[in-house]
Amino acid sequence: MKSLVQILLGLALASGVLTHAMEAPISKPQLVTLVFHSADGQYNLRLPADGREHLTNNAKAVNYIDAPDFTAQKQCVFRTPGKVALVNGIDRRGLQQILLGPPQPVIGVTCSGTCVPTWVTCVSTSTGVERGECCSGYCDKGRCQPWLSPAAMVGDRRSRLA
Repeated sequence: MKSLVQILLGLALASGVLTHAMEAPISKPQLVTLVFHSADGQYNLRLPADGREHLTNNAKAVNYIDAPDFTAQKQCVFRTPGKVALVNGIDRRGLQQILLGPPQPVIGVTCSGTCVPTWVTCVSTSTGVERGECCSGYCDKGRCQPWLSPAAMVGDRRSRLA
């Protein structure tokens, strides 16, 4: 009888170990960097894209937000005290921005999901399926390319011609 209990206990422990070993590893949420610009200056917020609201703890009226490493316009929700229009923009350096109209404080930010960093493969070579949105650019020739503004492209052409 004692050996039957030991065998059953051993099987229960082994099955628990095997089940635990087969579980997918928990990955950390992607980090999002946001720079909030107002007439009074700017402030930064770095938060995980974990689906939870993160408070800004800042009362400055925000004009625009730099989003250099995440598709924040699509994958984040910005809580403000009033109605606000959010418009995508790109500055002269190719930096992704979100313009707020009218300017107002951003109370909290909730981001979720992931995106593919610049220069990383955005299309699976084995399946041909897109891996996701590019964080700060667009998918071209199988890789995420950085945004380029018209001013940056004109400057680039001038330097090649010189």
